[in-house]
Amino acid sequence: MPPNTTSLIQPMDQGVIACFKKHYLKHTFKQMFDMLEENKQLTLRDFWRNYNIADALENINKGWQDVTLRDFWRNYNIADALENINKGWQDVTETTMNAVWKNLWPDCIRTDSVSLVEAANEDVAETIAVGRQLEAEGFSDLNLSDIEEYIESHDVELETNDLIELSVEYKDKEQDIEDALRDDVKESTSYLFTTPNIKEYIAMIQTAIDFITKIDPDIERSSFIRRGLQAQIAPYDLIIKERQQASKQQTKIFNAINILLCHCAHKQV
Repeated sequence: MPPNTTSLIQPMDQGVIACFKKHYLKHTFKQMFDMLEENKQLTLRDFWRNYNIADALENINKGWQDVTLRDFWRNYNIADALENINKGWQDVTETTMNAVWKNLWPDCIRTDSVSLVEAANEDVAETIAVGRQLEAEGFSDLNLSDIEEYIESHDVELETNDLIELSVEYKDKEQDIEDALRDDVKESTSYLFTTPNIKEYIAMIQTAIDFITKIDPDIERSSFIRRGLQAQIAPYDLIIKERQQASKQQTKIFNAINILLCHCAHKQV
């Protein structure tokens, strides 16, 4: 490319990347909307807090009763992002890919090609419509400037202080999730949430990991799946370790009491 002209004539900088980002955002909004439409009664924490033996069988086939936007982002992972990235690229049309060559190779442009401005306006309108359906704070009044600000924010480099703040915020949220998980486990009275059942679940996931690693010839893909599954069972490993530690403490106390009783009995004799 000629010097200092890449951003002006490089095809991918003529609107394809921005177009893709809008499609990606649209599919993310749709995913939020579908989740909120499906779950309307209880939050995830409330569900487990009220879960007991009496209603265990009644609730076993029910999904999560309510998932807030905060819950959505808490559970939003790399696999979800990759799926939306894939959908976003699929929505970038052949017409768009043709139009971006206008400055670099004008002879290849079809006469019936829709302008990038028209295509972008349609995409933004659909994204705004989907976003407003969420009816949540910050979404009900979503407008064009919000979408443009979101797209442009990806081109702004974060300063050191911004990165430090994000790191601290991430650690705080991670700690909140761990604390909430411990609270939910302690408050749950479900007879199904036993140590043997948890170990059985972990063993099943490990079997799945071993199996997919064995049959998938794509090492990068199977490694990605393995890391994801291992991350999913990590909280349950923590529960097992905590219970084992508590059991050891109880055993030590019980043994100490036995020794003390034997010592007292020996003195009396």
